[in-house]
Amino acid sequence: MNVFRAMDSGESIFRDEKALQPNFLPDELVHREREIAELAFCLKPASGGRSPQNVVIMGPPGTGKTTCAKSVLKQLSEYSQTPLPVYINCWETPTRFGILNAILGELGEMMPRRGIASDEIMSRLFSFAKNLKRIPVVVLDEADRLFSTEYANEQVLYDLARASEMHSVPLGIIAITNDTEILAKVDGRIRSSLAQKVIEFPKYTPTQLKDILSERAKIAFFPGAVDADVIGVCAAVGAKEGGDARLAITMLWMAGRQAEREGKRKVTVEHAKKVRDESIEKARGLYARKEETLEGIEREIVDLLKKGALESGELYAKLKMPERTVRYHLERLEKMGIIKSDETATKDGRKRKISLKKS
Repeated sequence: MNVFRAMDSGESIFRDEKALQPNFLPDELVHREREIAELAFCLKPASGGRSPQNVVIMGPPGTGKTTCAKSVLKQLSEYSQTPLPVYINCWETPTRFGILNAILGELGEMMPRRGIASDEIMSRLFSFAKNLKRIPVVVLDEADRLFSTEYANEQVLYDLARASEMHSVPLGIIAITNDTEILAKVDGRIRSSLAQKVIEFPKYTPTQLKDILSERAKIAFFPGAVDADVIGVCAAVGAKEGGDARLAITMLWMAGRQAEREGKRKVTVEHAKKVRDESIEKARGLYARKEETLEGIEREIVDLLKKGALESGELYAKLKMPERTVRYHLERLEKMGIIKSDETATKDGRKRKISLKKS
């Protein structure tokens, strides 16, 4: 018997499972009204053919930065045909060539992968934008990737931030990052152009996470398919990981899948706890395996942090290496889920504390 037909045991408890996926854009984003209004105000001039304000969006993972940016750009496109939204994930496209080529592609012209210099692509990009009378609004998600030792392509920020001044091409930038120290890394020549507006996304509170999950559950599941206490269990997981709504939503989806696996018509607390505990165990095993593979500077960083959390400046001093090199390896370790960073505000400004991240 076909293995997929064997799984057919009746109707799904999901009404619209896509509502629990990372790329879902809800009509309303609860608890981000202020941030959305600020971003929309910065971009509004593009609808009238004027230069929008460049914006830096910063905040911890899972706080709605990317979702809000995509939602505002979607609404901007519906409002006016003049702005041209371009979304680029710098983790996937980290080079100057790749970013400029992606923008040119959205304008309708693709360049060959080889044999063309970045400066020529940039020239054609600005020429096309002028002729089409479109205003690119470029989202550079995970923009801190541009400062890693491996790529070091912050030059593209200069290209884009100075487009209006040097090439008479109105162009907007939305740089999204988890790193609240990113502006300290930007060359002074472009800092003021890039960060015309900074919008900070705070961590979600447990209550806010519950509200977000409740709204998603209404869309994703049929009425009555989720016990009320399930929302609290999933929200608690996200709250424990620094107010991460993305993680909380994923837990709710996994709980629903677990209920389906068991052929149940309702998602219960037991389903939520089961996937939570299984995820924790898997994370522990994965963490252990990842740590075993570390060597060189990354091993040294982890060994230092085993003695206790350190502020970023203290870590740089102990390692006695260029800050750019250390930041690159810290990025890798954070992506691997081995370390975490927490921002705190002090009378002397913001400080970043680095610590090991264990489930």
